[in-house]
Amino acid sequence: MTGISYVLKVFEIDNFNEYQEVEFQKLARLSAEPEIATVYGLVNVKDGAEPKVGYLMEYIHGKTLEEFIKTSATIGLNQYYNMIAELVTGMEKSHHYGVIHNDLRLYNVMIDAFGSVKIIDFFWDPIGASYEQDVKDLQAIEKKLFEKLAEADQKHAEIVHQYCQAITAFKGAGETIRQLNELAFELGFLTPKGKLVLAFLLHNEGAEINSQTQWLFDERKSAKRLFPELTEEYKEIAAHGQELHRNVIFYQVVDIEKRAKLHFDALLEQLNQCELIHYRLKASTQDGYEGPYDLVVFISYRIKLLKWKSLNDRLGFLEAPSGDPTFLDLVVSEEWAANPFD
Repeated sequence: MTGISYVLKVFEIDNFNEYQEVEFQKLARLSAEPEIATVYGLVNVKDGAEPKVGYLMEYIHGKTLEEFIKTSATIGLNQYYNMIAELVTGMEKSHHYGVIHNDLRLYNVMIDAFGSVKIIDFFWDPIGASYEQDVKDLQAIEKKLFEKLAEADQKHAEIVHQYCQAITAFKGAGETIRQLNELAFELGFLTPKGKLVLAFLLHNEGAEINSQTQWLFDERKSAKRLFPELTEEYKEIAAHGQELHRNVIFYQVVDIEKRAKLHFDALLEQLNQCELIHYRLKASTQDGYEGPYDLVVFISYRIKLLKWKSLNDRLGFLEAPSGDPTFLDLVVSEEWAANPFD
C-alpha cells in the first residue's frame, strides 16, 4: 500500500525482558538519525513452539560494508572520509543516548543506494556489552577501509587514520574527523622535511619564529662559506668610486638572494603553495662589498596556518620535531651551508 519495504528482525535472545525493551525504546529515539537504520515497533513472532519477539526495521536498498569491501578493488578518499565520519557520528549519537551496539561488524553496516552509511542490528545483551568494545570494533572497520585506499591516497588520509586508531570515546570525534579531512589532503603533499618545518611552526609562536629568522645566518656570515666571492673584475670596478661600490654591493645582494631562493623554494614553497605561510629573503651587509653578508628569511603566518595550529594544539596530529632543533637546523642542511652555491 505505502510502497515501503520492511525487514523483520527476530531477537536471538530466548527470554526477552525489560532490559531489551528499554534498549529498543532508546534505539527508537535514534531512528530519526541518518546514520542509523529506522526501527518501527516490537512484534510477537511465532517461531516453532516458542513465541519470540522481533521488531520491524526499514529495508535498506544497498549492500553491507563487508560486501562493499569485497567487491571493491580500492575505495576513493571521499568514500573513506564520508564513511568513517558517518560511522563515528552514528556511534557518537548512539552512545549519547546510552545505546551500545555490542556487535559492530562489517556485516552490520549497510551502504545504501546513495553511498551513505546505515548502522543496523544492535545486539542487546548486557553480558559483555561495553562502550569501549564499540570503539575497538569501529577501529577495526576503519583499518579495513584505510587498507582499501590506493597507496598514493593513504598518505593523504594518514592523520585521520592515526586519529581514529587513537580515540577512546566517540564524543566529538565526528566533528574532529571532518576538521582533519580539510587539512589531511594538503598535508599529504608535503615532503617529510616539509612536515618537520610545519611541525616546528605549529609548535612555536609567530614572534619566536620571526626572531629566529632574523638571526638565521648570524653564525655563518663568512662570505667565503655562504656567499660567492667577488670576482677580480667586480673588485676592480668597486675600487673606482663610491657609486660603483654601491652597485657592486647591490648586484652581490641580488645574486645572493637569487641563489639562496633556489634552496629555500625547495623546502618552503610547498608550505606557501598550501597557503600556510608567506616568506621572502633579504640579503644585506653593513660592511664593504667583500662582506660579510647577512641573509634574513622573513616568514609570515597565513590564516590557514593559525587554524591548523589551533587544531594541532587540541589534537596533536603533528608532534614537535625531536631534539629541540632550531629553525636553522631544519631549513639548512650541513652540505648546503658548507657549499651553498656550488
